[in-house]
Amino acid sequence: MATINKEYKTINERIGILQSRGLLFKNINKAKEILLEHPYFDIINANEKLFCKPNTSSKEYFSHIFFEDLYGVYSFNNELSKLTMNSLLSAESKLKNSLAYRFSGRYCYNISRTEEYLNPNNYIQPTQRALYYKFSDFTPFTDNDYVQKLKRQNNYMAAYDKLPFWIALKGIVLGTTILFIQFLDPITKNEVKKDLKMDKFSDDGFEFGIYILKEIRNSCAHGAMIYRFSKSHRISTVNVQAGINEFHLSQSAINYMDTLKVLSFFSTDREIRAIKMSIFKFYLKYTVRGKRWMAKKILGKMGNQHITKWLKI
Repeated sequence: MATINKEYKTINERIGILQSRGLLFKNINKAKEILLEHPYFDIINANEKLFCKPNTSSKEYFSHIFFEDLYGVYSFNNELSKLTMNSLLSAESKLKNSLAYRFSGRYCYNISRTEEYLNPNNYIQPTQRALYYKFSDFTPFTDNDYVQKLKRQNNYMAAYDKLPFWIALKGIVLGTTILFIQFLDPITKNEVKKDLKMDKFSDDGFEFGIYILKEIRNSCAHGAMIYRFSKSHRISTVNVQAGINEFHLSQSAINYMDTLKVLSFFSTDREIRAIKMSIFKFYLKYTVRGKRWMAKKILGKMGNQHITKWLKI
């Protein structure tokens, strides 16, 4: 694979290069302030392919594309990421609370059994190959120092002699939480599904859903361009086809619209409305500017260019 080298450029030099490519500026001084405060890559490089002429030897923007247009896309992406993350944190909290409550009620019902969530005998070892190996190497089961490490990483946990599951989960990442859920016995797993009003889904569909939540959460946490979120169907630890069928997702790679459909089953209507309103305002803003085609390009990248499809989620 070819490597890329990038030479340092001042902001004035960067603006000059963009102008040479046909990008317009409504206010150069304001653009300089923006580029001092926000990443050039996220504003320009992450978006320019959508608004540059294809099949040219050098980058050249379509006519009437302004720096402010690209900054608007960047700002929209940031708002979308924040709203998505807020909804994901709420969903994660509900998921962890249900897991701790249901598992502890069945297996950690007295002081001597407080840390039974670390006992692999209280779970079902999967037969699916990828999950089988994850079960065998699952750190909470294999690391005798697991609880002490949690206590060292989270000072407030040190006050507990035996660390309850609901406290431990506060320091456990979502990916590990999902594996706890995948290893649950059928009765406990069904109780968790009912708590989250997901009991109409199969175990495979439910596990696919929480896996997608983990993937979009990671993208939000690492400052990725959320509107460009894409996840291949090549996932070894969940039944992808079951998830696609039960959540009514696209048959191609998983995109942001797919994740929003999944998230809508784990979040409140209010949280999902806030996300949809952000998308609608972005679409309306560019429509009023006479650049609806730009908004449709972004929405198309997210999964569907038609605003009505988003409002129906």
